[in-house]
Amino acid sequence: MNVILRAEKGGGDRRYLTQPRGEGTTWYAVAEVPRTLRQAIGKKRLLKSLETTDLRVARIARWNAVADLKSEIAKHRMPGSEDQDPLLLEAMALREEFVRADAARRNDLMYQITDRAEEIDLAAGGIREDYAPFGEPRAATKQATEFIQLASAKAKLRNASANPI
Repeated sequence: MNVILRAEKGGGDRRYLTQPRGEGTTWYAVAEVPRTLRQAIGKKRLLKSLETTDLRVARIARWNAVADLKSEIAKHRMPGSEDQDPLLLEAMALREEFVRADAARRNDLMYQITDRAEEIDLAAGGIREDYAPFGEPRAATKQATEFIQLASAKAKLRNASANPI
């Protein structure tokens, strides 16, 4: 009796992944464009090459690619978005995914959001040892803290063009 194991068969989590030209070709991250934005964007879905034929590598690389694709979609959602702060757009894209995610995916997203906020804090002059994302904000962490609160849906949405991150 020949039993094909799930790992051998290539099963598993393939959310946001596609191989448009079939087995053995490059994997792509895919994000569906909302119907209301399809005319503005000109496509039903956006693709981004992950530049790998290995499913395991594609599973890891997809999240950054999906964030980029969702950020691109978010630019068309907000009027005057080309003048928007890129961190605000990134936080909004993560927030959209966070709100729709199940509990396990939300946990993964919180790690991703916290890691990104730490990068923002370090870029603003913070020190790695002093970083406390939910602590009392200091000058260097204010932007990072606002990013976490917005992306994780802990802060209420406000007029994005008037109050950038």
